[in-house]
Amino acid sequence: MNKVHLIVGPPGAGKSTYATEQAAKTGGAVIDFDSFRALAPDADTAERWRLEAESRAHDLGKDVFVVRTLAKADERAAAAERIKADETIVLLTSAEVSKARVSERDGDDSKHEAIDAWWQDYTGIEGETTITFDEEPAEPEEPAEPEPSGPEQPEAGDVEGSEESDAEGEPTGDEDPAPGQDVQALIEAARAEERAKVNEEFALERFNTHLSAEATARKLNADALQLLKTSLAPTAFLNPDHSINTEALTTFLDAFTRKGSPENHSGHRGTQGVGGKELGKAKAEEYLNQKGR
Repeated sequence: MNKVHLIVGPPGAGKSTYATEQAAKTGGAVIDFDSFRALAPDADTAERWRLEAESRAHDLGKDVFVVRTLAKADERAAAAERIKADETIVLLTSAEVSKARVSERDGDDSKHEAIDAWWQDYTGIEGETTITFDEEPAEPEEPAEPEPSGPEQPEAGDVEGSEESDAEGEPTGDEDPAPGQDVQALIEAARAEERAKVNEEFALERFNTHLSAEATARKLNADALQLLKTSLAPTAFLNPDHSINTEALTTFLDAFTRKGSPENHSGHRGTQGVGGKELGKAKAEEYLNQKGR
């Protein structure tokens, strides 16, 4: 059975690396804000994409690993409930190791404060799985003294292709993996949904502007226009490409305006013509005048 795993921990804990390694074992997918941020035009858009991806995690048909920080227990529990996580894994990488990683990765100490804040806010929750990566990065060994008459010897650990790693065999930097195909598909779906939403909003705005212009041309007052805006379903007058079906709207407005003409006793009050009781009173006065009262 496919599961959704929530992976949390401080900055530099190795969350992305750990999630990527676990996903590779099961053919799963990783949902990580940094992957979306690399593709989105701004942070707000990336956040919307991430939330949308998380909401669809159970629909991917494979194991999904959602990467977050979430030090506070209540926020972590709320996130786990929202994405329906089957398991929450907390990487309790020590502050020292995390700081060393982010310094090496980013080239500065700007995230050290966030790491300290994470540990101050962190409280565990019963039932969570915790993993501790608490070994410091390995110190380079002192080079061996070369033999005077022998060939030059390589320094200890200086082997081509070697990489400094922590106790669990993952790189010391909390590297951000490139988004996999499943995450890429979720990003594209979120982009399409965002475009459709924007197009619909623009279409509704154009419709309301067009409706106001048509109402003014037909001498409908503000009350009648408000009645139209609250009772009409704009989508009924929009074509599939979000353009306005002017023919259908004109036909409707013509019929609406005719109802308000003096010839129709049940006309709308907001139109130029008089209807209802006013029309009845006028007709009665006309009849009495003709009869000489």
